[in-house]
Amino acid sequence: MDAIILLGGHVDQLVSDMRYAEAVNNVMAKTPVVITGKLDGTR
Repeated sequence: MDAIILLGGHVDQLVSDMRYAEAVNNVMAKTPVVITGKLDGTR
């Protein structure tokens, strides 16, 4: 896998879930991630 494209799900919520954002950060440390929408707390 070369990258992950994240569509919908928690990204579409008005207020970001910080546990979810931290999980995304952990994945992003090893794999490129493209997020559509707003996800506060990601690096």
